[in-house]
Amino acid sequence: MNCKSYLLPMLLGCFLTASQTYATDRTNAQLIKRIQYNGAAQTLFFVGESKWSSENCASATYIQIRSTEVPGIKEIMSIGLAAQMAGKDVEFWGACDSNPDYFNANYIVIE
Repeated sequence: MNCKSYLLPMLLGCFLTASQTYATDRTNAQLIKRIQYNGAAQTLFFVGESKWSSENCASATYIQIRSTEVPGIKEIMSIGLAAQMAGKDVEFWGACDSNPDYFNANYIVIE
């Protein structure tokens, strides 16, 4: 076998491991009611039609994404805006914040 036959499985394994490391919990899927951006803190917020809930986070009001932790914050904002305009449900992956009203996300999925 040549090196190319090993490259794809190796890269796929690295990608799946990285995505599982950073996105450990999933919220419920719902429509986005409001999008906020705090320019001073460089933090993006999504508010849903109801509370965001997940296995480890019972009722967060805000999905928050910090640019210092998520380099793809602009892409997540674009996907969120597109989902809101199209009236599509979204879910977020990440983890609960120490403040239970916030869910720290690093991944967005349009349903």
